[in-house]
Amino acid sequence: MGGGGKGSRGDPGFGVDVSCSTDPSSECGRKLKVVRRVSVSRALASITPQTHSDRRTSSTQGAHFWGAYLPCSPFVCYLLVSIAPNLPERLTHMLRFATRLGCAVSLVVLLFTTTTSAQSIDPRGIYFMRAHQNGSPTSFTEWFTVIPLPQANRYMLRDFFGYGWNGTITPAGVVVIDGAAQGSFSDADHFIAPTGPSPSNTYNNSRCAGTTIASPMLLPNTPVAGNPARSGIYQNTTLRLNPETSGVLSTVEEDLTLTVTANRLRITLPNNLFYDGVFVADDHVIFRVVQNTVTGWLAQFASYPGTTTNSARDIMGELFFTDAHSFTATIARQTRAAIGSQSQDLYTFTGSRGGNQVPSDLNQDTALDIADATSLLQFLFVGGSTITLPCGAELTDAGNVAILDMNGDATVNLADAISLLGYLFGGGTAPVLGTSCLPIIGCDDGGCSP
Repeated sequence: MGGGGKGSRGDPGFGVDVSCSTDPSSECGRKLKVVRRVSVSRALASITPQTHSDRRTSSTQGAHFWGAYLPCSPFVCYLLVSIAPNLPERLTHMLRFATRLGCAVSLVVLLFTTTTSAQSIDPRGIYFMRAHQNGSPTSFTEWFTVIPLPQANRYMLRDFFGYGWNGTITPAGVVVIDGAAQGSFSDADHFIAPTGPSPSNTYNNSRCAGTTIASPMLLPNTPVAGNPARSGIYQNTTLRLNPETSGVLSTVEEDLTLTVTANRLRITLPNNLFYDGVFVADDHVIFRVVQNTVTGWLAQFASYPGTTTNSARDIMGELFFTDAHSFTATIARQTRAAIGSQSQDLYTFTGSRGGNQVPSDLNQDTALDIADATSLLQFLFVGGSTITLPCGAELTDAGNVAILDMNGDATVNLADAISLLGYLFGGGTAPVLGTSCLPIIGCDDGGCSP
């Protein structure tokens, strides 16, 4: 979003609002709207019970429960003493003692809960912002970032292009943009922040778009080399999300190709759409492709050198490798249109591939020979206690079926051992998956290289 002019980010009459509801009938909805943080696991909040954003706050659920329950304990004791005057004196004293103890413990727990909750806010990330200018009922939307500054509790609040403000956000969630009135987080993912001296000024109404990209979204000082072994084809679930509500709009099962070149990683979709990112750690890639010709200090908000996309939209996002064969990624996109006409979309990707294995290599020596056939016969008919299966403890585990099913009938039995012996010594048919090293879902690396 550009600077200057009436209603621009430099105008004290322009405000940022990140609130708790988009329902105009709700208490906060009448005044503002909502901001919810963008993050890989938060985007899956409707699918997985615990999200990345949840883990960034202290775990106070149990404390809240006891803080609510313990006050009931002295009340119950008092009630018993009041309605049962004929209770033995000793029991009466015990109940009164329990009442005092319950009150004390309740107070301690409630104080602890309040303190813990107040220190849990981590504001870093990408937000979906709905902005109202000068009290207008109409609004525009854009992605917005909160980026930490070197000073304690200081942050930049900026759009894709670097325009915006600096401000202070305390661990308790108090938000003060420089020169403006005080705002606040209503929970870990929603905040209200007027940008003028009075809360009656106009606001930007924002709501978390579903994921928490907490890494700095500026050019990394020292990109690191990626691991070429992470290149390959991954079975993937792509979710298209509503950027404002995080609701799932569509789900697609598709293969993605990841390609590692030096310090860059490319995600390629089946339709040949691709996104380039930069490694900032061995397991962490960040994306920033912005059509931005602004120079000077705003140049730090430009695209990362060497990154690009064939999408017609600007992008920000990140990818995490969760292990050697799995990843999660979030890509937030925005049209390259004039301010007030931009639109946004949000995608998450969850992919995995198997470890590299030679099909039918039961004994994991990376060679296909008679030892694999005899090991399978021993497991089937002598007892499997001395045989270690390559891809799980059970013969029916998906990885074991994939690697040991010679004839492609989706089971592992005597016919597979016979087929392997026939291939090795009688000119029979090769294993259904071939004889070359390849990734097999459900297996760890077996020591071969494709």
